[in-house]
Amino acid sequence: MRFFGKSIEDARSAYRSYVEDGIHQGRKDELSGGGLKRSLGGWSEIKNQRQRVKGDQRILGDSNFVLKILTEAKEHYERKLALKNKGHTIENVAAKVAALYKIDPQGKC
Repeated sequence: MRFFGKSIEDARSAYRSYVEDGIHQGRKDELSGGGLKRSLGGWSEIKNQRQRVKGDQRILGDSNFVLKILTEAKEHYERKLALKNKGHTIENVAAKVAALYKIDPQGKC
């Protein structure tokens, strides 16, 4: 909001005007269609691809980048799930660390 005004009231008013101006401009093709469409340069470029392309509208990048991000996210999720299935919680970890370092897990002195 600091880009729109010095006071919160001015910033909100300017931001509201900015959004309304954008709405009045209507739908812009270059701002729609998800990450794959924008990364490749539009639907015509997607149709010209001779190989399969991996896309995810949440991720802006080429197929290799999208696959890398999705793979890393899956690995992170699987590690987190494995720890949860073993009964590890943030509370358990805090208790073990507190015992190891002989400190109060609640942070009380």
